[in-house]
Amino acid sequence: IEKNIVSTRIGDTEIEFNQIKGIPQGSVLSTLLCNIYYGDLEQKLIRPILEENEKKARHGGLQYLLTRLVDDFLLISTSKQTVDTFAEKLGAGF
Repeated sequence: IEKNIVSTRIGDTEIEFNQIKGIPQGSVLSTLLCNIYYGDLEQKLIRPILEENEKKARHGGLQYLLTRLVDDFLLISTSKQTVDTFAEKLGAGF
């Protein structure tokens, strides 16, 4: 386990680079921790903002779809205000 955390193999070569800090990008542990962190962010910060905007513009039923794959978000909405608020909050870093 320790070798997988502090050593990263690049491509198909035999060269290894020792990492001083962090978890190698693309490792199983990196993806797992990212999903835990972003899942919490999504539930506590993103969804409440979207739901509040939707209450203001609602004409019945949900007017948006938010989906995420690890660290990539896709928001589809019938409300320009919802999309603009989402983009603004993401750009500001919440």
